[in-house]
Formats: sequence, C-alpha cells, structure tokens
Amino acid sequence: QALEPVRRGGRIAGFAIRSGSELPVLSQAGLRPGDVLVAVNGQEFESQERVSELSREIASSYDAEFTFIRGGQRITRKITINPRPSD
Repeated sequence: QALEPVRRGGRIAGFAIRSGSELPVLSQAGLRPGDVLVAVNGQEFESQERVSELSREIASSYDAEFTFIRGGQRITRKITINPRPSD
C-alpha cells in the first residue's frame, strides 16, 4: 500500500506517502515520502474509499489540486493532468 492512513483522535486525518512508493501524479505535484495527503480537489481525504476513488477521479480531470502536510505546514499544489481540448 503506497498510502498509509494517519489517525488522529481515532479517525483518519489523511494518508502518508510511504517510502519507495511509485505514485507519478503525486510526485508530479511535488509530494514526497512522509508527506500527509489531506485533501484532493478541495475534498477532505479522510477515508479508505477516497483512496479507491482517487485514481478514477484524477484520470477524468483536467486539473487536480492536492493539499498535504509537510513539516507541519499545509501546502496546496495544483497540476494539469489532461490538457484541455482546444476550440
């Protein structure tokens, strides 16, 4: 499992990226092992179901926004996943 649940007060507060994980989209957004992913596209990332939905949601998006915790700081990065069609 590339993402490991981080629990606070008995509930999932995000998912830590494990060392050695191959997660190209998260790497593209600048996430590194040890970062804790807390939201994707503005929606809290607090359940195992969200992990299952993540790849499907991202694959169908033009852009994706990732919010994560690194060294106690909350960081948000937005990346282009699929180029928008030109008119």
